[in-house]
Amino acid sequence: MIITSTDSTTGIATLTWDVPGSPVNVKNRAAIFSFIEAVNDVVSDSTVKGIIVTSAKRDFISGGDLYELRAARTPEAAGALVADIGACLRRLETSGKPVVAAINGSAIGGGLEVALACHHRIATDDNATRIGMPEVTLGLMPGSGGTQRLPRLIGIPRAASLLLDGKLLPVKEAHALGIVDKIVPAAELLDAARAWLLDGLVASQPWDREGYALPGDDPQSMKGRMFFMGAWPKVRRKTSPEDPAAAAILQALHHGLERGIDAGLKIEARLFAGVASSDAPA
Repeated sequence: MIITSTDSTTGIATLTWDVPGSPVNVKNRAAIFSFIEAVNDVVSDSTVKGIIVTSAKRDFISGGDLYELRAARTPEAAGALVADIGACLRRLETSGKPVVAAINGSAIGGGLEVALACHHRIATDDNATRIGMPEVTLGLMPGSGGTQRLPRLIGIPRAASLLLDGKLLPVKEAHALGIVDKIVPAAELLDAARAWLLDGLVASQPWDREGYALPGDDPQSMKGRMFFMGAWPKVRRKTSPEDPAAAAILQALHHGLERGIDAGLKIEARLFAGVASSDAPA
């Protein structure tokens, strides 16, 4: 599932997603367990100085396994689908080792959540590459940090628009928004990832650094309160007991961003469990 290779000269470990028997890297339970094991190994290895996350497929990583999601009929079962990968991504970004996502194609849903947990994101310049979180269009919501890391990276209004519309962005638009840090030709992707790691940049996320503030306005500011006051009526009009995803996304943004990242991730996971176990179509 996850192929790990380590360069003993540079100390760079490369974790390559390659889900067997599938044209894309679906984030199913087997792939998640393999990724968790690989992350634990490289984070614990003192000889590893930096980490690349990439894919052997045409695209980076797609979303979760819809068959597994449909089978989760209780909040407990749905919550179990994201609890361990959520903890794994948090361990990865707080490991003290620089982590770069080498995005060799579309990063969608749970795939983008993996990339957002990396400290730097480099993507190929393929016009077919799409970046986004379309979960809401399936009656779902992100459950591995999407509603918490994306707004902490690009601000609440921009993140809310992407999360609530489920729009997939061309890679150049994702770069302009700051979701992707750099775009390179496909042949240069891994070299660019290695070069960033060897530059010895800070191995932490902005939201884990002292003095961090949300880009733009936070939920408690006047503009932040006005944003949510305007957003809630629009979201309620397209929300029903059978399809609670949009309201849950906005709630995760509103209440999760009032708190630190760890508390926000817990709020998101709880809301995801409720949405995924509802009768919403997936």
